[in-house]
Amino acid sequence: MADSSLNVDIRVGGHPAPHRDRVPTAVLFVGLIAAPAAWIMESTVNYMVATHACFPHDLPLGHTATPALAQILSWVTVAALVICIAGGATAYASWRRTRDEMSASTRDAAEVREGRTRFLALSGIFVSALFFLAVLFDIPGLFLTPCG
Repeated sequence: MADSSLNVDIRVGGHPAPHRDRVPTAVLFVGLIAAPAAWIMESTVNYMVATHACFPHDLPLGHTATPALAQILSWVTVAALVICIAGGATAYASWRRTRDEMSASTRDAAEVREGRTRFLALSGIFVSALFFLAVLFDIPGLFLTPCG
């Protein structure tokens, strides 16, 4: 019985993403995926570079990072921060285009299930902010741990 009423509500309310034509799906996914991908790239590259520089053979070198190593790790981290900001800006621009997609009433939106595009754009903003913070939390490790 609940399924039939659900179908009626969706048909009465229209498409669940009425403003889907305002933002391409690829742009929504860039806003969602750019920051996590940047964090994964930053963590992986920094780990690989620092590990090879500190452990080129079986035994660790036992000294702190060279200036060149610190510069490489810093540039990778800065690139990740820039990508996180770009992903957040993309998500924010998408949200601005679709922010009026949702009904005025929260109850109406829950019953009709409108606002999918707006939800994805807003999720991209939050995901970008969280992964920006994750990259920021990686920065002290570049300077506090021996050998990068």
